Amino acid sequence: MKIKTVNNYYTDENTYIVYDENTKNGLVIDPGYKCDGILKAAQDDGVNIKYVLITHCHYDIFQIWNSFVKKQALNLFPAIRRA
Repeated sequence: MKIKTVNNYYTDENTYIVYDENTKNGLVIDPGYKCDGILKAAQDDGVNIKYVLITHCHYDIFQIWNSFVKKQALNLFPAIRRA
């Protein structure tokens, strides 16, 4: 398993790409402001992003979700539940 950190300079937050080095299948954790930068970082390592994991409720994370859906078929796993 490999973890790649992508910094979102506009919001100064990190996004993580986690993937299997053998299959190159991976997931994105908390995508931030710029979808293209995250997809390029994955592409640079030959990663096929299959899933997106959202761990918290910030506007930038939910705002970018549409961009991911338009560019790549993904599965969304929000780690959010109602109390």
